[in-house]
Amino acid sequence: DVRIRPLHREDRSRIRDVVIASGKFTPVEIAVAMELVDEALTRGELSGYIVVDPASQGKGFGRRLLDFVEKDVVARRGRMLLIETSSQQTYDAAIRFYQRSGYEIAARIKNFYRVGDDKLVFSKELT
Repeated sequence: DVRIRPLHREDRSRIRDVVIASGKFTPVEIAVAMELVDEALTRGELSGYIVVDPASQGKGFGRRLLDFVEKDVVARRGRMLLIETSSQQTYDAAIRFYQRSGYEIAARIKNFYRVGDDKLVFSKELT
């Protein structure tokens, strides 16, 4: 049984382990991810990012997390979600996940992260 709950300070080291285990991030990107975790710990629900442990991927946890976020946004009278990700081949599974979840590419920013690594912005209307 999986329970979705707010982030706790003691989750920080496990999140770092998950980010590293994904094998998708450079050392600089790992540092940025941890800055985002620290922001979430400081700002609470004003910040929102999702990651799923690679060992748990493909088991529906990401879909459950995204459903939870979408319902929460609607409950707060939000109408749209934007998701940003890399165009690198290592992100193909994530890109397919977003597309299967009803997200469409709203923007592509060429060479955003580095040459040959575009930022993809997915969007979904929730209303």
